[in-house]
Amino acid sequence: MSSYMIFSPRKAIVGAGTVQYLGSETLALGHRAFLVTYRPGRFTATGIPEEVRNLLKVVGVDVVCYGVEPEPGIATIDEGAQRCREAGCDLVIGLGGGSALDAAKAIALLTKHDGSIRDYQMGEMKFEHPGLPVIAVPTTAGTGSEATKVSVITNKDAGVKKSVSHPLMVPEVVLLDAELSFHLPPQLTASTGFDALSHALESYVSLNATPFSEGLALRALELIGENLPRAVIHGADLIARSNMLIASYLAGLSLNAGVGAAHILAQPIGAVTGLSHSDSIGILLPHVVRANLDYSPEAYRRAAAALGEKVHGLDVNAGAARIVRALERLLAEIGQLRRLRDRGVTEADLDDILEVTLRSQMHIKTNPRPVDIDLLRCLLQEAF
Repeated sequence: MSSYMIFSPRKAIVGAGTVQYLGSETLALGHRAFLVTYRPGRFTATGIPEEVRNLLKVVGVDVVCYGVEPEPGIATIDEGAQRCREAGCDLVIGLGGGSALDAAKAIALLTKHDGSIRDYQMGEMKFEHPGLPVIAVPTTAGTGSEATKVSVITNKDAGVKKSVSHPLMVPEVVLLDAELSFHLPPQLTASTGFDALSHALESYVSLNATPFSEGLALRALELIGENLPRAVIHGADLIARSNMLIASYLAGLSLNAGVGAAHILAQPIGAVTGLSHSDSIGILLPHVVRANLDYSPEAYRRAAAALGEKVHGLDVNAGAARIVRALERLLAEIGQLRRLRDRGVTEADLDDILEVTLRSQMHIKTNPRPVDIDLLRCLLQEAF
């Protein structure tokens, strides 16, 4: 029997209103917090960062705020780590979607190390010891960054978006409060929710899948199939929002098994064109699944059933094929665009995307079907 490793946060507190626990959880880790969130303007209508600052001030925690852009770059992480050191902070809080959480995790680890995050991203230096503890408070249900050992960083000089991964990046504490996601507009709810689905599905069929990852991924698929359309259409549906936040967290945990070809291409698409990771995934995933069907039919059959397809009485291949129908049905229900060209990607971009992919993402070996340049070119052309 093969062995495997599992990385997960030490504590997750789940439920509406659980952001109220932030003060006590912070005090257990330190007294001066570096709060990483989106830059001013993103939450202007919601007041979420100010609410969080007030919760911390009430219990005597000093707060240093740091805003980051979507798809944070190397300079943002380096500057954040420097400010965190200079302020003498003893923990980092990530508040927001995947970009804020990714930045928080990278800043927390880099604060206790020399060099630039680029040195670690490009494999020139290695993390040697723990960074500052991290509390992750997601306000979107999609990336699962609160559950993972990965941060995705934009490297403009190298022309890539590439992950920095280390077990020391896993947050100490996660607060899953669905009330913080009420502000999300339908389109962002849809795209981030489908990103969570991609994590569950690609990890479920991964060549490194384990009983641990399979169970988490399958339950995440069930929750997403049942709740994503409701969350998109009825943004204040607390049950749907809560179930999506749980599904995103479960899918993030399942990423211990790794991702597949949709993620191999999504980061380069973002690096070349600026298209968001979630939007790229939504376009790519049905094409990737169709290409993979013959390599993991039983797993895809079970996944189709988890998403509500009727597979009883069908042979394994016919049942597996229902997963494509499930994905296309769900994309239609949540109103997602289906072509790269509809999101501003040009045909001239495709060769650049392939070139970046070859430089930055070919280390991913967990897709059910062996990945080569011909397959990636075919997937891009089909998705275009």
